[in-house]
Amino acid sequence: MDHTTLMEREYFWKEYYNGKWLAENEQPQPWLDLSNERVYAQTLSLALQAAGPVGGRRCLDVGCGWGQMALCLRTLGGHSVGIDIVEGSIAELQRRYPHIQWVSGSFADRSVVESLGRFDVILAIEVLQYVDWADTLSMLWSNLNAQGRIVGVIPNADCPIVQRSTARFEGNYRGVEAKRLSALLDQLPSLNTWAMQGILFRRDQQLWPYETTSWSNTWNWPVIPNRLMFVAQKC
Repeated sequence: MDHTTLMEREYFWKEYYNGKWLAENEQPQPWLDLSNERVYAQTLSLALQAAGPVGGRRCLDVGCGWGQMALCLRTLGGHSVGIDIVEGSIAELQRRYPHIQWVSGSFADRSVVESLGRFDVILAIEVLQYVDWADTLSMLWSNLNAQGRIVGVIPNADCPIVQRSTARFEGNYRGVEAKRLSALLDQLPSLNTWAMQGILFRRDQQLWPYETTSWSNTWNWPVIPNRLMFVAQKC
């Protein structure tokens, strides 16, 4: 993908989410892009489980939105940094929670991320579909300390629901196939181990919306999941 196309995609999402933030600023929802509060809450819970202990560790919340993940990490004893391209949201977070470092900028820009230093835990939850996911994931991995973990959630490109979203946003929104994600994770330098699980909607959603597959290095699921969650740890 050429640089101009990447810049156009970032501009598209910057305008989209700045407009969404302005529309919701008076009565903000606790999420910016997932479909509802219950989905958002369970996604955060699953990501925190995958992150493991965060107390005393330096943690980066990539595409932090309203800042809930960074706030959770801080409450659990982590040293949180949140980054997002939505200037209004970052300015409000800086005003409300000055004890956390909030950064307005592109998490796909190597110079911006490198300026933040290195991290023990990096979470990229529902954001890699807006950028070149492979380049961004590799870049974030390079900013991870030894024994550090990166946790991500990204739409599954093989899912029909995701394919409709891709068509709706005319290619600015792109999931990833499990096979391609697996291949990239296998090639990460200084890799200790990685695992992936599928996230799919339950038929009965009265108590919680999602069910998950077992953690694995394969993707032979009987039902196509909506999302892919992965965790990778450095040596």
